[in-house]
This record gives sequence, C-alpha cells and structure tokens, in this order.
Amino acid sequence: EFQLRLRQLEKSLLQALNEVKGRILDDDTIITTLENLKKEAAEVTRKVEETDIIMAEIHFLYQYSLHFFLDTYHTVLYENASLKDVTDHTQRLNLITKDLFQVAFNRVARGMLHQDHITFAMLLARINLKGMTTERSFDVEFQHFLRSKEIVLTGMALPKVKGLTTDQCEDMVRLSRTPVFTDLVSKVEEDEQFFMWLESSTPELSVPYLWSEEKQSTVIGQAVHQLLLIQAFRPDRLLAMAHIFVCKVLGETFMTIMEQPLDLGNIVDSE
Repeated sequence: EFQLRLRQLEKSLLQALNEVKGRILDDDTIITTLENLKKEAAEVTRKVEETDIIMAEIHFLYQYSLHFFLDTYHTVLYENASLKDVTDHTQRLNLITKDLFQVAFNRVARGMLHQDHITFAMLLARINLKGMTTERSFDVEFQHFLRSKEIVLTGMALPKVKGLTTDQCEDMVRLSRTPVFTDLVSKVEEDEQFFMWLESSTPELSVPYLWSEEKQSTVIGQAVHQLLLIQAFRPDRLLAMAHIFVCKVLGETFMTIMEQPLDLGNIVDSE
C-alpha cells in the first residue's frame, strides 16, 4: 500500500512539473505542490520504515503473502460447494460470510502456535460481530477486556468483600466502571450463591447474572458479559470462557478443525 502511494506521488510530481509554464521558481502554485508532495513522500517513507520494523518482529509463521489472502477469497467465492444451487442473494451472502471466516481460520490457525489459536478466533469473532445487524459491537466491553489493567486505582478505597482477594476486588472495581456493571459490587455482596460459584471447577458453565440492562441481552451479549466476569473473578478459566464466546458467535464447530489430525494430502489436493 505504501509502495503504491509512493508511485502515485512520483506520478503527481512528474505531472506537476509537466504542467509548469515558464520558470519553475516563478510559479508559486508548483512550488507549493512540490512542497506538499515532499512532505507526504517523507511521511509515507517513515511509515514504510516503521512497518518494516514491525514486520521484523512478527514470527515468520505469521507472515502471509497477498496471494494467500486472494486465494482464500477465490476459494470461498468460486470453489464453494455450499453455494451450489443457492440462488437467493441474502442466503448466498450469509453462506459466503460464514465460510470466509471458517476458511480463513482453518488455513491460518494450522500454522499458528497452539496458544494463539483462541486469540485469533476471538479476533475473528469480534470482526464478525461488527457485521451483525442484530447485535451491537460491544466496543466498550472489548476495550475493557483488552485494557482493564490500565485503569489506575491509586488512592481509591477498595470495597472489602469477604472471600475475594485484593486482585479480585481491584478487577471488580475496574469492571464496575463499565455501563452494564455499575452495580456489580452490590450485586456480588447480595448474591448468596456467588462464592459457591467462585469455588466451582468450571465457573464458565454457570456464570451468575451480575450485570444490569434495560433490555434482555442476546445469547452473544450474555457471553460477552460472562467473559468479563470470568476475567475479573476467575482468570484461570478465561481461555475456556473465550472458547464458549467464540462458539456463540461463530458456531459450535468453528474450532473443531484444531482437534482433527492434519490431512496433508487433502491440503495439497484442494488448496
């Protein structure tokens, strides 16, 4: 992208010089144009250098060519058996969207470190959410999920809730700053079953309803809120809850490819 922009700037420079009438130094317009082009070219060059530095830090397994992405789109659009005999435009679009996420995950995840599979799946789930007209984007919740530890609590008195560690209390207060969890502290103190849940070996399967909302949230909305509660009170089960969230957004079988043995023959023949 940056290389393309540099070529466009070069063409703009040549075009500007070609349109000069008389002496270049006497034309204020061309001087201004050249200065602007020089500034933009310098900015693009700086971004290219920054990108090169970032790319050098990325694991070589995670560097993909443009052809790889184009081939993924081609497979979903032109070699997709799911689209056979389907003529309804809305249905075809839904199938293409669903298969695009699935094929992208299948092809990329098998070359990733095992510990990164769920992170990649979470990113795809969030992208998918943004395209759902029936769901809100949950930007506030995801911002908290990613950056909650950056919230400073210095000088703030923590609530003393028997049975919670200092870290859990701090995370509870941080979470209470999000709109749907403003009453979290009082709800925790009033819920008689909360501490039984806290000691559960699989808390992600029965997360208590500790948020407030005007309208009953969907299954996906509940999964988002449950994800935040698990992060705050049982971070040791966060991966399990993240897996549940991905399944709610992208389907129960979305990540099953990772549980199957790698079929190299099929990959060579079909991809």
